[in-house]
Amino acid sequence: MLRPLVPDGDWEHRFPRLRGMRFHLAVHGVQDARAAPVLLLPDVGRTWWSWRHLLPTLSPDRTVVALDPRGVGASDRTPGGYTLPEVVADLAAVVHHLGAGPAVVVGHGWGGVAALALASRHPALVAGLGLVAAPVPGAWQGYRRLLAASLLGARALTPARLGRWTALQAVDGSPCAEALSHWPGPQRALAPVRRAARRPRLLRELGTDVATLHVRGSSDPLLPRPRRGLRDVVVLPAGHQLPEERPGDLAVTLRGWLATLA
Repeated sequence: MLRPLVPDGDWEHRFPRLRGMRFHLAVHGVQDARAAPVLLLPDVGRTWWSWRHLLPTLSPDRTVVALDPRGVGASDRTPGGYTLPEVVADLAAVVHHLGAGPAVVVGHGWGGVAALALASRHPALVAGLGLVAAPVPGAWQGYRRLLAASLLGARALTPARLGRWTALQAVDGSPCAEALSHWPGPQRALAPVRRAARRPRLLRELGTDVATLHVRGSSDPLLPRPRRGLRDVVVLPAGHQLPEERPGDLAVTLRGWLATLA
């Protein structure tokens, strides 16, 4: 039952089979778009839905795609394949599937790390890199610890305790227990972060010459202050969940940056 995960809106749901599994894409298409498509990646523990406000408003002349990564939302769950190299291979397959050459890839939080890894390994596939509240190399250890602590509260979202959450429901109004059955839970959600923690050198070596924009919230508890010398940083009055706290401001910021890309 996918209804809680794919609510109707100003987008189209697609389910391509790539690398032997089914992925879910929410697509706001522009007919005969000539500019590079925009691929939106959610933070760890979140789904494509976190980008719902930007999908129809981000760009008038580009196809905008929000992805459910492997094991998240309406994409297939697999026993393995959650290492950073495997995630990068998934993203490369998605970009190839879009069939319009390189894509502009925008990642929120841990999705930004995945986007940076894609640009580092396959720069020809990335026309621009947007890092939204994403831990840049050298800052991810503190992000991992704080994120793990913040997800501990998710243990309260169990079927036995749902009766206490009287205002909780799925995005389409269906019972929250049904929607919760599709959520990976805090342990599975943190799996990519835990695996990367075992190979810190892999993250330290990430880097790219692709045109990059950094956007962060002024009150983000998961990120340290931007490093000196880091260029193209926009700070918005918000916390960590910029796509949902400040979708309008974030859309304006990203649109201005997209206009500078070829």
